[in-house]
Amino acid sequence: MHKLTCLIIFTVVLIPCTGFTIPVGNPMHYADYGSFMLSGEYFILSRPGKGKSSSSQRYTFKDIGIISKISYGVTNRLNISLRLGTVENKIESKNITPKRIMDSDFDFMWGVEEKGMLYDFRNGVTLHELVSVIGHNNHVYQITGVTGVPRSNGNIYEWQGALILAGNFGDFTFYGGGKYSDYVTSFSNNTNIEDINAENNWGIFIGTDVHLNDKFSVGLEGRFIDETAFATGLTYHF
Repeated sequence: MHKLTCLIIFTVVLIPCTGFTIPVGNPMHYADYGSFMLSGEYFILSRPGKGKSSSSQRYTFKDIGIISKISYGVTNRLNISLRLGTVENKIESKNITPKRIMDSDFDFMWGVEEKGMLYDFRNGVTLHELVSVIGHNNHVYQITGVTGVPRSNGNIYEWQGALILAGNFGDFTFYGGGKYSDYVTSFSNNTNIEDINAENNWGIFIGTDVHLNDKFSVGLEGRFIDETAFATGLTYHF
């Protein structure tokens, strides 16, 4: 009953709150060799950006998204994953007058990921690495602040690499670490908004998972410095 209460709290608190990089997730979740694992995550994010050709121009990205992940066990300590989902993206200029706002509806999101265990300390603590690439294609933005340009198409690509330290304590897993990430955008229809990269690349993250039973677990994660982002997710082991 206590575990079910935790699941209800995570769902009720986070979903109404409705980033840029995708959640790292519990690194100790591995699909066994030759088997599959399914997980889903709901995330919100705000991340600063800078102009690619004029770094004095500053922007803020805001994402709301839902993404699923199916992982395959290459070995018991190495997984590859495919991610599919949907994301809503909003971009706001910070130091351009008049202020420019580009707001999109929910659009298709895809990604690939590799994760492996680097070292087992034999006391319930393990070290992992993760590399992921994500794309949001064909966003259709409604634009304010640019005369005569009501719409624009845009593509966004992001990638990250992370080192993760994790430990199991009863029904809970706690994890944290550091990551390097970046993103790039491209816009059409003469928006006068240049391509944008991340303002900060280095960040940290912390998270926890509650193991409901042998098949299901639910988690909560926060990511900071390079972005301000929170995510909640549910994992099912086949």
